[in-house]
Amino acid sequence: MKPFRNNLYEKLLVQCKPQLTLVLMMTLFLLAACNSENDTTAPEENSEPNTTETSPENTESTKPTNDETSTSFETPQQCNTIKFEKDALINGGELAHCMMETMLAAKTGSQFAQTSTESSNVDFKFDPQYSMYVENEDMSIIIHENTGWLKQEGQWIEEDDTSEDMDVILATNTIKLTRVFSHPYMITQYLAAVSQWKVIDFGEVPDNKAFVKTAWQLVPEGPVNLEGMTLSDVELWITDEYLGAYYVSTGNIAGISETTSNTFTQWGEPITIPEPF
Repeated sequence: MKPFRNNLYEKLLVQCKPQLTLVLMMTLFLLAACNSENDTTAPEENSEPNTTETSPENTESTKPTNDETSTSFETPQQCNTIKFEKDALINGGELAHCMMETMLAAKTGSQFAQTSTESSNVDFKFDPQYSMYVENEDMSIIIHENTGWLKQEGQWIEEDDTSEDMDVILATNTIKLTRVFSHPYMITQYLAAVSQWKVIDFGEVPDNKAFVKTAWQLVPEGPVNLEGMTLSDVELWITDEYLGAYYVSTGNIAGISETTSNTFTQWGEPITIPEPF
């Protein structure tokens, strides 16, 4: 068992170094978001999606209809006050709440997450609790509600807070970080930390892996400076149905810089979260 432990330890240190840097950045961002005057409370994941019917004037778009973004669920009423048009300013807290409710209504999603050093495919669903499957070339992680497993070198390790085994401790910490920072709710917290977002225009999404080719481009109104951390080159691409298509930002803290992007490849389609064994 010891050779595996040493190998796992060394690999996790190498693989998680950029993630740990990013985690530090995200943690500072979240602390600022929690203190923001535009405070948003995370919806209960086991609540039923809001299906209140909206009037036509609240859902019409200022651009030509795009059939590729049609959805099988109704727009949550939390989105009624948000309208996309060029140069419009949108409240960050309202946008965050709207997008989270839309994710819950979609029930499933998939994204391609990328940093400067690695990329991962992520499938997730709210059924009604959050579960997910993350896979990259080095490891796989499965999370079913409050239980998780990590696969390294063909071996599954179950999350266990009580274990004193180094393999399990390392795997448990990695699973916990993944559970938090892979959750779509994280992106909504970034949105809420910005007082206003400016709509640039409707155009082509930067990543062709996105589930739509075109969407609305939003950027923060003003610089993002949070407790010694700055975010630059921040962009959010969102559809008329308030579904995220693409998000990218570069975090800078203590001389360390990391660019992270999230490309959403589908919403609302059937997915399967595999069993670990």
